[in-house]
Amino acid sequence: MPNWSKGSLRIRGKGADIVKFITEGICNSQNYIENKDTYFSFYTEKDNPLYINKSDRCFVEHAYVYIEQSDMENTKSVALASCASAWNWELKDIMEICNTYHIDVAITAYEQGQEFRQDIMVVYNNGTPKVLKNHYTEFDDYNWECESPCLGG
Repeated sequence: MPNWSKGSLRIRGKGADIVKFITEGICNSQNYIENKDTYFSFYTEKDNPLYINKSDRCFVEHAYVYIEQSDMENTKSVALASCASAWNWELKDIMEICNTYHIDVAITAYEQGQEFRQDIMVVYNNGTPKVLKNHYTEFDDYNWECESPCLGG
C-alpha cells in the first residue's frame, strides 16, 4: 500500500486548453461537468478522487473550476485542485500532460510518512514543456520544519 503525497495542483492556460485537460485528461470528469452557453464548470467532492490520465497513480481529490465562455481563447485562466499521488509525482508525467494539453502545471505536495515536500512547475512555452522548478525537500524533523505537516500519508 503506498504512502500518499498530497497537496495542490495548479493549472494555467487558455480556458479551452484547461477544459480539454479536464474533459480528456481526468477520468470520469464528465460526471462533474456543467457546460453551458456562457460558462464551463467542474466540481468534485473530496470523497471521490478522479484519476489523472498519463500519470502514475495521481488523482484530483477536490476541485472547483469555473471559466466564462468569453475567456476560452484569449485569457490565461488558473484552475486549482487538491491532489494526491502514490508516493510522489513523476516529472516525465507532468511534462507529458503539459505537452498534450498545452497547459502549465504547478504542484506542491507533501508526504508525511517519508517526510518530504515536492515542488514542480512546468510551463508550456512555444510548443515545448519547460521545467522551471523540480525540488524535492527532505526534512530531519517533518513535524517541526514542514509548513504543512498534516498533509500526506
